[in-house]
Amino acid sequence: MRINWKGPIEDRRIKLLQERKTYGQIANILSKEFGIPVTYDMVQGRCKTSGITCKTINMNTTVNVAVTPNTNNNLNTLETMEVDLSNLSDLDISNNCNLFPGGDDDYINSKISLTPEKAKILKDLYQRLTDLKPRKVLSLSDLHSPFINFKACNEALLADQDADILVLNGDVYDGYAMSHFDKIQDVDFNVELAKVEKFLSVVTKMFKLVVWVGGNHDLYRFEKFVSKNCGGLKNFIMKNANPMEYLAKQFNNVIVVPHNWIEIGDVIFSHPEDFSSTDMRTAVNTEVRLRSVKQFIPNPDYRAVIIGHTHQLGKIVKNGMLLAEQGCMCHLYDYKFQRPAKNSWVTGYAVVEFDENMKVIFNKTNMITIE
Repeated sequence: MRINWKGPIEDRRIKLLQERKTYGQIANILSKEFGIPVTYDMVQGRCKTSGITCKTINMNTTVNVAVTPNTNNNLNTLETMEVDLSNLSDLDISNNCNLFPGGDDDYINSKISLTPEKAKILKDLYQRLTDLKPRKVLSLSDLHSPFINFKACNEALLADQDADILVLNGDVYDGYAMSHFDKIQDVDFNVELAKVEKFLSVVTKMFKLVVWVGGNHDLYRFEKFVSKNCGGLKNFIMKNANPMEYLAKQFNNVIVVPHNWIEIGDVIFSHPEDFSSTDMRTAVNTEVRLRSVKQFIPNPDYRAVIIGHTHQLGKIVKNGMLLAEQGCMCHLYDYKFQRPAKNSWVTGYAVVEFDENMKVIFNKTNMITIE
């Protein structure tokens, strides 16, 4: 909206300048008195273009400030430096004032700097899930449809069907067709989605809530594929053709987490991108990385981190923190048979139990191996 700085509103602006009001104060007063939105930037811009500012209306004297000669910066010849303090009248420097009103708006509303937006989403989800006060959470990860090990899933679901929440801790589908790696054969993406739909049609009837955390395959592989191949269609495709959202909207109790971790109580379920072949190293590294963004974690006093991704299984307590890798629920790929990794994949899952205060119970939180 543009303002026609003529007549009463311009006269009022000048009057407020004479009263030594700040640009922010002038914007608020004009907005209230004239019933139109006036911003700090609008007032500042008008003052510059009109030449009528605090400086021109309230001419203050300048002061001389002595400067110590500095031979390193060739300032030997400078004895004094003239500093113009006439514009100080435009600053509110009272206690608890904001010297930069609106200064963070460009960051908070940026399409690139999404940290505040993501932090709010994660905080809202944390509150919603923690308020449910689940006493038991079942976590399955790395199903990698179409390579889902349905036999293993069947065993896990029947053994722990009393869980209040099912967490799918990343890589529910593989995105094989979107991989940039050399492939032995093509896999139709529709086959992957059909198997995930089959899986969700069962688990959504068994559990009150299914929480799907994004993994490096089902979240980032799709994002990277779209970014690389779809150009100006990226935003449209991400909004309207995201496979996770497409599958979840068919069921009324599936929550998609547009990120690779979620917190429930004092436990973080995460699907990191990095990987170490050293036993439990990925879990340890993930906790260290989470600490670096602790200010964005809803409950920064988390006490446990459960991760997928490694297809390894283990549990340790380090510095009072429970760290676990929860195995996988998929069959071995053919290329992993031809080119074996250092560590074999472990079929397994996690069970997490809380007390009445939503504190994780270490001795009842276990990684279960499926033979």
